[in-house]
Amino acid sequence: APPRQDVVRALAWMREAADLGDTDSVNQAGVWLYDGFAAKPDAAAAFQYFERCALRGWTQCLVNAAYALRAGGGTKRDVHRAQALYETAASQGSTTAGNLLARMLIEEHALPRDDAAVRRWLMHGIERKDAQAWTTLAELTRDGRAGVAKEPVEARKLFEKAAQMGSRRAQARVCE
Repeated sequence: APPRQDVVRALAWMREAADLGDTDSVNQAGVWLYDGFAAKPDAAAAFQYFERCALRGWTQCLVNAAYALRAGGGTKRDVHRAQALYETAASQGSTTAGNLLARMLIEEHALPRDDAAVRRWLMHGIERKDAQAWTTLAELTRDGRAGVAKEPVEARKLFEKAAQMGSRRAQARVCE
């Protein structure tokens, strides 16, 4: 690991570049602040960075801002706004956003149930060979949720495919 003073200095430079408008630095400063990589975690400051570059439409910032909004990390919890940001990022091609959106539509009781949207966003990831989308589909198939028929044998096959693609969640299920 790099010496602490180097990491702190890197964060200061990153924040300076972010203040000058460098989108990558805006997002990365937010990630470092959210995770507490270079200092004590500061979710509120992180969210400000995520929101700033999300307003510019940058996909990863949209995902990070949506994640913070869903969790209430550094901002007031707002699942409706998180949903809108995930939808925007997923529409830009982010399979991570599509999978997180599908999972949020399944798990969040504050949102209206929309099984068709869950399947649409999972298929978005599956078509792009996203291991997490395959894993989520396997879980739905195992449990018979979101309008997906309960089929344990098919679920096992889906878990195996996702595990081969590198999904740790699926690898754990295959070992069960």
